[in-house]
Amino acid sequence: MATVVRWIARVLGTLIVLFIVLMAVAEGIPSPSSLTPAERLLFVAVIVMLVGLVSAWKWELAGGLLTICGYALFAVVEQEVLLPWVFLLILLAGVLFLLSWSLQRRSRPAVTK
Repeated sequence: MATVVRWIARVLGTLIVLFIVLMAVAEGIPSPSSLTPAERLLFVAVIVMLVGLVSAWKWELAGGLLTICGYALFAVVEQEVLLPWVFLLILLAGVLFLLSWSLQRRSRPAVTK
């Protein structure tokens, strides 16, 4: 079960990262000096989410937590609990990485000395 959840999270995370990168290439990345303080925080939150999704391939716990923390920062700055669909998918991917990590830890046999 952990393997299935892990691969669902990886595929979803990869599609999200590709989508956001394509949007950034198409729209262009604004100069930080042209952004308001709130927009800078939103930009940082998106970067944290992307780093979390990429790092979760190797470190599921850390990557899942980073993804969820990025989502939380974005939600706080936007003052919304439920953000648009793409951000909910990012949150879902982060939760799936944490679930995969948890399931994998539970399925390991106990080490005896």
